[in-house]
Amino acid sequence: MRNEPTREDATLAPTGSEFGSEFGSVGGPGSDDSLGVTHTRDASGPVAGAKSGGPEIAPDKIARFVVLEQIGLGGMGVVYAAWDPTLDRRVALKLVRADRGSADAHDRLQREAQAMARLSHPNVVSVFDVGSHGESVWIAMEYVDGMTLRRWLNSEARSWERILELFRAAGEGLAAAHLAGLVHRDFKPDNVLIGTDERVLVADFGLVRPTHDGSAPGPAGPPEDDEAQVDAHDRAPEAELSSLDPDLTVGGSTHAATGVTTPAGAHPTPGRGRGTAPLTRAGALVGTPRYMSPEQFQRSPADARSDQFSFCVALYEALYGYPPFAGARLFEIITAVTLGEPRPPPRDSPVPASIGRAIMRGLSREPNERFADMRGLLDALAVEAPRDQLHRWPWLLAILVAAGLAAASAAWLVTSGEPQPIDVCEKGRARIADAWGPEPRAALARSFGALELSYADTSLAAVSVGLDLWSREWAAYYATTCATRHEQSSELYDLRMACLGQRLEQVQAFVALLGQADAELVSEAPRLVTTLPTLDSCADVEALRAIEAPSAELLEPVRGLREALARVQARLEAERLNGLEAELARVREQAERIGYEPLLAELVGAEAGFAGISGNRERERAHLLRAHELALGLGHDRLALDTALALIQADNFGPNEQGLELARRWSTVAAGLSRRNGQPADAEIERRRSLGLVLSRNTHYLEAIEQQREAVTLSEQTYGTEQLRTAEVRLALVIALGEAGQLAEAGTQLDAVVGVFERVLDPMHPLLLGPLRARMLLAQQAGALDDALIDGRRMQSIAEAAFGIAHARTLPTLEAVAQIHDLRGDHLEARERFEMILERSGQTATLQSKLGINTGNSLCFTLYKLGELAQARSMCERAQLAAERERGPEHLIVAIILNNLGLIARAEGDARGGLEHDRRALAICEASVGPTHPYTAYSLIGIGQGLLALGQPDSALEPLTRARAIRAEVGDPGELGEAECLLARARIESDVLEAGPEDGEDPPPRELAREGLVKLRAAGPNWIPHAQACEPLAARPD
Repeated sequence: MRNEPTREDATLAPTGSEFGSEFGSVGGPGSDDSLGVTHTRDASGPVAGAKSGGPEIAPDKIARFVVLEQIGLGGMGVVYAAWDPTLDRRVALKLVRADRGSADAHDRLQREAQAMARLSHPNVVSVFDVGSHGESVWIAMEYVDGMTLRRWLNSEARSWERILELFRAAGEGLAAAHLAGLVHRDFKPDNVLIGTDERVLVADFGLVRPTHDGSAPGPAGPPEDDEAQVDAHDRAPEAELSSLDPDLTVGGSTHAATGVTTPAGAHPTPGRGRGTAPLTRAGALVGTPRYMSPEQFQRSPADARSDQFSFCVALYEALYGYPPFAGARLFEIITAVTLGEPRPPPRDSPVPASIGRAIMRGLSREPNERFADMRGLLDALAVEAPRDQLHRWPWLLAILVAAGLAAASAAWLVTSGEPQPIDVCEKGRARIADAWGPEPRAALARSFGALELSYADTSLAAVSVGLDLWSREWAAYYATTCATRHEQSSELYDLRMACLGQRLEQVQAFVALLGQADAELVSEAPRLVTTLPTLDSCADVEALRAIEAPSAELLEPVRGLREALARVQARLEAERLNGLEAELARVREQAERIGYEPLLAELVGAEAGFAGISGNRERERAHLLRAHELALGLGHDRLALDTALALIQADNFGPNEQGLELARRWSTVAAGLSRRNGQPADAEIERRRSLGLVLSRNTHYLEAIEQQREAVTLSEQTYGTEQLRTAEVRLALVIALGEAGQLAEAGTQLDAVVGVFERVLDPMHPLLLGPLRARMLLAQQAGALDDALIDGRRMQSIAEAAFGIAHARTLPTLEAVAQIHDLRGDHLEARERFEMILERSGQTATLQSKLGINTGNSLCFTLYKLGELAQARSMCERAQLAAERERGPEHLIVAIILNNLGLIARAEGDARGGLEHDRRALAICEASVGPTHPYTAYSLIGIGQGLLALGQPDSALEPLTRARAIRAEVGDPGELGEAECLLARARIESDVLEAGPEDGEDPPPRELAREGLVKLRAAGPNWIPHAQACEPLAARPD
């Protein structure tokens, strides 16, 4: 059973027998001889928030259009690729939602869409038709084959002349819209498309609204009467939005790349407020903060001059390589735009000064100080640029030299002839620039852009924000240390600088690794950037002095090895294992030759990480224990703390009380070491999270919830609520709540998790696979299978778009969809998908991988429910052989498959053979997860059913009594009802008609059957066959 996080689940995965299983279908409700390891409950209503934020299942047709596939998703609606049979052409079909029940909002949407349809210009995506679909408005528009302007900019180095040419073409589209009385309100590179025919088109007028007089823009005026009231949800106070990525859309917009064959760039998502807010609600904070005008931040009506401002922000950024207004977080952007001034263009830029002056005018804070309209700006940008000053320098120098004025030229080229002293504290800026300055930033953008992934821009933005924040913190530490160098000993100064140098090497290794990224690494990048090393330890004087520094002759070799180890650690964090074992061996050989013990201890820690990711848990545990021992002996407190944290989960194998006790002890050790390390917040969060996972694994759900709540609270205080790091910690709380059956709160917390991921990333980013999987399982547990299917299909769409149909991260999403179909009773659909997984993974003939074994087991159970018993038995036997070969004969998955084989044997009339399977499964379960674990109960139920089938009710009493006790602790009504009815049957058939002394307060058999029947009926339709089998028992006379 899986209990630790995996990459496919975005750091955390649902665990425990109730909330999810790694083994696929194993028995289950709906069979007449159920073992039920994949659990489903029917609730009176859907789980809270189970459907929030997910896409609707695509309709086959909208009006006359045949829907082909979903290509975009946002808070305002969804975009489909569709076929127009009337005009025989492919279109992009945007379906935009209005306020539920609001006729005014619907009419306004349609009026605005019709206004867009009247606009025809070669630089604007054409709108062909407009209509209604239920409460939504559909907009059929031009389907563009190409890429976004942002991707075009990031794909390779571009000349300023070519950049200006494309922007001017986009500006012509904006100017045409303004003349038609329309304002875009969200102009940015993501909303400009470059077709394969090199046409430039402004797209996604999702935030468009008419200007006040329908012609030229005028001064900002009051909102229209029907838009004067602004819902508090739409106000999005800056205090709540302060940590949002300034490159994400707030307010409301469908996907930026409307009509692009493969949606390129980010999928802007709404910020706070309802996703069904009207397009033109006045006073709402609407747009993308990085490109918004001052008047938009002040919630004044936006006009054409607002678009001009956004256009100039985008053009400045494209020409000069950085945005005109400094700031990484939203409140910093708001302050800079509304109160500050734009940064002047760099003096050494090849872009002509006249172009810079035109852009700066367009960036004026007051709208009246900008150009009167886009035409005025475009005319200013069209002025022929003078020859670049850098190109004139050689000519000027030649004149000067020819005149014998070399001294004058030298004076002209430098500000002073006197040598300028170098401030040692300025070196920090140069070092951080080498790690994350303009050149590394541009190189990373080119690397991500070259992959042509729909989510590359979003990942790049998240990585950039994380690295920007870390770089500023590092620079501040460096400056403080340097400025106080005369107030501390040279020894302490050197130690602090060496510590900062090591942390910088780790970040340089991280950036270098991202520069070689593939699709999977780009998808993981936003998560990986949250794991950058903290700098607090570089200020801990006692910790720095506790570790013996290398001798003078070892300084350079140790530095080189630390750089190599930093590269290893970066690859471990990203799970890039190819060739890593050999690299570790090379580092070890050199480290042993040098003999510097602190480095050797760190290397053992890295070897533990490699063993753990490789699946060798015995080796991982041994390395962690060794590294912990070395760290304690060397005074390397942070390494000792990190290894203790890892041992909370690693020093036990599976759920059992002994393993839980070890986890508690390591948690206590880690708490003590944390105090010695200054109680770093990241360590305390991880300590509580890890202990909570082990508690959940051992069904101590309430205690697990307490630990996870503490972790969430501390993460919110440390990192903020709107951060991926906090959302991932909250996901662990969701899992604990789900396992404890507290579904309402789990749903609410999960809504918060999904919301953060969608706001920080976008609705189609692969990192959403983890939260969506959790929401799918939660809905599944609540019996809301329609909601579960929506999220399952969304997961599959995301994974297929990101990685392809046969990728290792795509196939588990197809498996999830198949499981839901199976639980819905769509067994033929489930069978088709299970077989498709085996075909796509190349395991039709031979099951090999973990996925293949699980899928084979699930297919076996589906075939059983279809009545194809011979095929079911054959598939389960293949899965058993593969599991014993790949994972060992005593692995838990073997027990699960044996339970299914017992089920099939009884259905074929071989009760004795089934009993043999279940008894072997029981032995494996008791050895691996303990005698009271929910998985053990499935084997006990199977044994009880087998003994009843053999006419041995007396012998069935003991296993069924045990199974009932285990299931009473778990509390699932269907499973407990099943155990109670089977126990009632055993007691009736063995003439134990009254409760004996050993039974305590147990009711008589008929009453026990009645209690079981009530639970089975309450558990929903999947348990109907069990309820029907129990009815005669409950109806028996006393």
